[in-house]
Amino acid sequence: MTALLVFAAAFSFKVSEDYSRLEIGYLFTIAAMLLALSRIPIANIVAGNELIQTRGICLADDVHCPIGREVAEVIGVTEAGLEIRQNDPRFWERLNDYLDGFDRVVLSFQDSELRNEWVAVLRQTGFPAEVVYPDISRLAPLGIGRWGEDPTLVVARGPLSVRDRVLKRLFDLSVTLLLLPLVLPVACLIAIAIRAESRGSVIFVQKRLGRHNHSFYCWKFRTMRAELTDMTGNRSASRDDDRITRVGKFLRQTSLDEVPQLWNVLMGDMSLVGPRPHALGSRAKGALFWDAAPNYWERHAVKPGMTGLAQVRGHRGATHTTRDLELRVASDLDYINTWSLWKDIQIIVRTCAVIVHRNAY
Repeated sequence: MTALLVFAAAFSFKVSEDYSRLEIGYLFTIAAMLLALSRIPIANIVAGNELIQTRGICLADDVHCPIGREVAEVIGVTEAGLEIRQNDPRFWERLNDYLDGFDRVVLSFQDSELRNEWVAVLRQTGFPAEVVYPDISRLAPLGIGRWGEDPTLVVARGPLSVRDRVLKRLFDLSVTLLLLPLVLPVACLIAIAIRAESRGSVIFVQKRLGRHNHSFYCWKFRTMRAELTDMTGNRSASRDDDRITRVGKFLRQTSLDEVPQLWNVLMGDMSLVGPRPHALGSRAKGALFWDAAPNYWERHAVKPGMTGLAQVRGHRGATHTTRDLELRVASDLDYINTWSLWKDIQIIVRTCAVIVHRNAY
């Protein structure tokens, strides 16, 4: 709103030519990021304030009710003598005495018939109510959907919606175009250093897996001697890899070898944030990635990214064990299932703290 008011005022008073468009663009981009970051401590303060936290109560039979952070009390309906009598005003008054002061009511019953009766009762109390279904937890549902008139459990999400994809693409283009004037001089210096140390192309192009499992050509600064580069990725780089040049070692340690992937972002093959793209021959403990992790292909529901949730969680470097790969895939699927533009911004900010990492080699 501030930006719109400033632009409207500049247009109305015919002074827009007096201001640099680039400076204004940087100003409002940085201001938006700082505004978002300033709300993080405020959110933490609010979350830690006991006076405004949600308080919950669990009504259960002889089944143990899981205690969450918001559940402050558990009531056994049998022990409390809460026998359902919907035609008795005293029952409703007593029930409301138990529920008064709570913001959330959770029902946990093993007896399905009794559970249904309590669901019907809670619908008439005016309190927010939920039901614990232990069998559902094994399905790890992501939300509730509908098929005709029947509710469904959402157990997997595909690609982002059209609106989300457009929003993410606009964000990628905006940030990338703002970064280009800053990184181009640095990229030129890197290119000169690479050519001065060893012969061969400055850019290393490798086929990698992208969205919907389609392959694309990923750009990086060359960090290995040209005659020893591995186009398929069968051999992962090691800490003391003799193929890596001195300039290449510095680029890998500082993640500057990834800078050319801004071109992949502009071309639409990649996003700023997403699951990192892997080479076709990448292996974990000798097995190809898709053989080592059965749910590996699910991570390709969105575009690959220059950085991702797995990277900011510290899951980077060589995959010596299948556990290394499983942690990355789990983080990638977590990112896909809970995507938001705010999460992309958070990951980009957190990436600044892990650009130099002990596993970056």
